Amino acid sequence: MAADKKPIVYKKSRGILLDSLPYIHLGIGSLLLICFVGVMVIMVLQPDGRVSRMVPGLLKILATEYYVEVLLLLFFFIVGPHIWRRNRAFSRLLDMESRFPEWLIDVAEAKDAGMTLAQAVYSTSSSNYSALTKEVLRMSTEISWGRSFERVLADFAIRSKSKFIASTIYTIIAASRAGGEITTTIRSAAEAADKRQTIRKEQSAGMKQYVYMSYFSFMIFIGVVYIVYTSFLKDLGKLSVTGLGFSGQATQEVSDSAEAAKLSHYRFVIKMLMIESAVGGGLYAGVLEKGSAFAGLKHAVLLLAVAYAGLFFTFGGSIV
Repeated sequence: MAADKKPIVYKKSRGILLDSLPYIHLGIGSLLLICFVGVMVIMVLQPDGRVSRMVPGLLKILATEYYVEVLLLLFFFIVGPHIWRRNRAFSRLLDMESRFPEWLIDVAEAKDAGMTLAQAVYSTSSSNYSALTKEVLRMSTEISWGRSFERVLADFAIRSKSKFIASTIYTIIAASRAGGEITTTIRSAAEAADKRQTIRKEQSAGMKQYVYMSYFSFMIFIGVVYIVYTSFLKDLGKLSVTGLGFSGQATQEVSDSAEAAKLSHYRFVIKMLMIESAVGGGLYAGVLEKGSAFAGLKHAVLLLAVAYAGLFFTFGGSIV
């Protein structure tokens, strides 16, 4: 029984290349980011220098005019897959927790039929429990190897990475060690787990309206920005250059230059506000919907697309 003191950990290798893909992806993304930031620094410090003249024209335009968009794309390129994997694992965990009460009820019914707890768990291997099926099959395999029922459940509680599943499993193990009617304990645990899932579904349905409100408020924000920019900020640059004391063509050149600088500054501030609101609102929508900011990545991407559509119309066919 000494071998049962530690959980059996299976590390399935997908091959050196597949196991190294996350690190290769992170390295490539970081290298692209460093190179692009280096080009940006060169274009700022020496826009007409010898090194800057060697930069390709398209890269020069990206580094001077569309650098915010490129940095944003590189950010999503680097962290996007990691967030996607975390969100996938979180969705799998929610799915496991939602099917966990059904599995407990099946175990209790099998125990009432006269089976031992180990046999009851083994008998559920032929049923489908969605994301929980893989763990049920694994527990059944370990039981067929002769491992104790308590160790099999304890290992499952550790692998699940769910406090809810782990607390329920440890309650069942404690009841099994104490003796008595274990079936009643399992059914009570299943009922408590089912109520918890019902409450979670009700909360999720209630939070949906707040997710929709975040989208609606973001649309209102874009509308306000459009009105303020087209009705006020576009004329503010012209007002700021009146009374400079120049005359003739010089006055016109100074006025045009100052107005362009002012508008460029206002556009940059508006763009950053929209990006910040889109990303922050998307992540917060994920927290409201599923309780995890990782689940808000899809909302953030969608709001960013809406933000850039709003920028395109606000700036009259441009995003810079």
